[in-house]
Amino acid sequence: LRSIIERRRNGENHRNFCISTRAEQEMVSFGEKAE
Repeated sequence: LRSIIERRRNGENHRNFCISTRAEQEMVSFGEKAE
């Protein structure tokens, strides 16, 4: 049971990490366009 909870938590962290990195990449590309 504990492994399932940890796996679900890791999945959420992975998804949040992907969203945050994608947002950072969009901000960087937007900054390059601004210049």
